Amino acid sequence: MNYDTYKREWVEAFTPWKREPKEYPDNSPGFSSDYESFNPKRQRFYLHAQNKHLDVYTKMAALKTSTSVVSLESYSGKEEIFQCSGTIIESVDTSSIILTAASLLRCSKARNSIADDIKVIVHLFDGRAFDGHIEAYDFHYNVAAIRIQSDTPLPIASLAHLNDSIMIRPSQLRVTEEKPFQLRPHSNSFHLIPGDSVIALGRFNKKPYDIMAAPGEFRQPRRPRLGMEVTNLYAVDLEILERIISKFPEVMEGIIVEEVIPGGSAEFAGLKHNDVIIQFGGRKVRSFLELFHDMWKHVGESVELVVIRASADVPLHLTMVVEEATSDKLYSWPFWEV
Repeated sequence: MNYDTYKREWVEAFTPWKREPKEYPDNSPGFSSDYESFNPKRQRFYLHAQNKHLDVYTKMAALKTSTSVVSLESYSGKEEIFQCSGTIIESVDTSSIILTAASLLRCSKARNSIADDIKVIVHLFDGRAFDGHIEAYDFHYNVAAIRIQSDTPLPIASLAHLNDSIMIRPSQLRVTEEKPFQLRPHSNSFHLIPGDSVIALGRFNKKPYDIMAAPGEFRQPRRPRLGMEVTNLYAVDLEILERIISKFPEVMEGIIVEEVIPGGSAEFAGLKHNDVIIQFGGRKVRSFLELFHDMWKHVGESVELVVIRASADVPLHLTMVVEEATSDKLYSWPFWEV
């Protein structure tokens, strides 16, 4: 057991808000009986104890935005295609935009096209149902925007730009004490790093369309299709980090190349294992999310990179092409039924 796990379990053991799971006998008319057996997806979701028995802090966080979480289902004719959840991100007068997964629209036979005769139904937190109209979608990044018309404006979720960067200072290389990061007042950017607690919110697709919350931890996000595996500089092993910034002490943030895929654009550009990308397209790159955001704007283009390499005395200027995803190179976005 590592220190973080021990500390978390110790804190949980002494919190006054934690309640033990309530057991029902097999013939009891309680919550775990008829109510759950009616919906198999509800049963599977609640197989994980952390999803069913939430502490008060998780509940309060979920309730802050629960009214903006909706349930969606799609049909091709009378055949059901997909069920998922979405978030209301914009509401002006009676028109609202919902951000959701493009899998809701995908044809089962052609991965890169919309299903024929498609119909989308949106259920709000209060059970009201609306026809959804496709506003935009992208199957590669698996996102879709669905518009609905309601009688009144709907509650929206508060969105913020995610920043997963941490500045590495040479003087901190041997420091073992963890220093907390806090969101600055009135900031529109939220620091989120691997290990932070997160809560996934969704809504069941059957009456009464209950909210569901799954606590978890933020992990390293997906890699861009650049012919390489990358991660944030602060996440690498200490000995690698020490070799890099002992030679380039001014470098405190960046993206490190963990693997170069043979035949990819990264290999053709001359990138190597343990190279650190500090600029992409003329912009400083502090974290993976920034790189992902910038590469999205340069698909199919040649982009200049500034790279530092432990075996080089000066930063290197390389040029690489941001590959365009084709139908056979779409990202793989697994979805687990809940």
